[in-house]
Amino acid sequence: MRTRNLAVVMAMFISLALHAQIPQEVTDVLKKCTEKMENVKGMKMEADLNMRMALVFSMNGKITVYSKGGKSFVKTSVKVFGQIADTESGFDGTQQWTFIPKTSKEESDTLKIKKTDKKSKEDFDMTLDMDKEYKKAKMRVKKGKYEITFTEPKNDHDPKKTVVLINQNDYSLYQFQVKMGVASAKITVNRISYGVNDDLFVLDTKKYPNAVIVRE
Repeated sequence: MRTRNLAVVMAMFISLALHAQIPQEVTDVLKKCTEKMENVKGMKMEADLNMRMALVFSMNGKITVYSKGGKSFVKTSVKVFGQIADTESGFDGTQQWTFIPKTSKEESDTLKIKKTDKKSKEDFDMTLDMDKEYKKAKMRVKKGKYEITFTEPKNDHDPKKTVVLINQNDYSLYQFQVKMGVASAKITVNRISYGVNDDLFVLDTKKYPNAVIVRE
């Protein structure tokens, strides 16, 4: 009986080991990167953005992310078919909003506002808890950076592959790449600074005078 019980325990242990394919060193690096980016005074991150759809579509732009105490504000400026599109999104702890500019004369600017105490994921969110969102991860050091590749997402809606590059010298974020089907996006950090004004996280509908307001 004891031999049988021992065999059952061993089988359970092996099963758990096979399913736990996120190395501890990956979790440790992500934790240090998160600690580096979080600051009680708030963080501002400026980055380049590139998006591709196979060989038929590509666009480049800039993205600026502000965060402080769980609040966030993101400004994105991209060039699409020769036109500049500037979008904004924010979360103040009680509501989340997104400003989408019109793409033609027949359309209108749109401001979507949603009451919530939990921020939902957006296209350019760069959360660093991928060790909880993926089943597998591999890490290597390349040109002074930790390169971590995540595959097999737990949620079917998440990108099939995410690659994160973190500077080895100070654990700051360098690059974030996602791939889903034929579409891919890459965000390359240019500068990270600390100290953010609280007013950034306050929704002011007067900033969008021509927008149609949609409350969800």
